[in-house]
Amino acid sequence: MLDADEIFALAMDQPAVKAAVKKRASQIAARARKEFGRAGLDATVRIRDHPLPTGRTSVDVVADFDDGVEGMDRRVGKILLRAGREGRSRG
Repeated sequence: MLDADEIFALAMDQPAVKAAVKKRASQIAARARKEFGRAGLDATVRIRDHPLPTGRTSVDVVADFDDGVEGMDRRVGKILLRAGREGRSRG
């Protein structure tokens, strides 16, 4: 008989769950790219797997940029956070 943790792990390993998480990440990445373009920033947005010790399926949306400009990392971070928040509010 399976316990709750095993059931959770099996659910998180389902292709449909992984696809839904990546779809949401793609939406957030697209929103971030749009905001970077609007702000005139040259940043490459990508999605990377982020395995969690709990077994939950997770990915990160990250931006690579030229950090030679002071304060750029903070500005890029704010844009990514805003894009993620907007993705959450749309459920």
